[in-house]
Formats: sequence, C-alpha cells, structure tokens
Amino acid sequence: MPKFLDDIRAGELWTKVKEVVSAAQQAAVSAITSQKNQPNGIAGLDASGKLQQMPTANDVGAVSVGTTINGKALTGNITLTVDDIGTSTIFLVSHPVGSLFE
Repeated sequence: MPKFLDDIRAGELWTKVKEVVSAAQQAAVSAITSQKNQPNGIAGLDASGKLQQMPTANDVGAVSVGTTINGKALTGNITLTVDDIGTSTIFLVSHPVGSLFE
C-alpha cells in the first residue's frame, strides 16, 4: 500500500480521536454543570467562597436549634444533674460515664 494512503488513514483516525475526546470532555462538563447547586449534587461557592446552598439541620440529620432536653437549650454545652437523668449520686460516682453503656 502506498505511504500516502497510510498517512491519510492516520490523519482520519487522529481527527476521529480528537472528535471523541472533545465530545467526552463536553459531556463531562455538562454533567458537572447540571449537578452544581442541586440537592445531592455538587456544592457551589459564591463570590466570597461560601457555600451557595448551605444544608439545613434537617438535611444532615441534626437536631434543630430550638430543640431542648429537660428544658436545656442545645445551643452550647449543658450539664446534666441527678434530677435530669433520674438516678442517684452514688450510682453516678461509682459508674464513670463511659461504663454506663457497656
């Protein structure tokens, strides 16, 4: 086979490879773009670098800010007393917190 035919086929093959790669790149960019700022998609950032779509407490399974336990707000650290958990001081002293669940 003459060399120029091989060159033509190689050129056609290279053109086809470039077309396929270009199409794959466009598909990847489209997939990413379509998922940006969507639920269960890709988080986007605003101009200041903060999340545009901040998940809510409900989205991540956290308790809401207004939730209380025994009348104590969960906005900071709380201290439970004997009255809060309904047991005696002697039990608490003799059972360190880590051993309560063993």
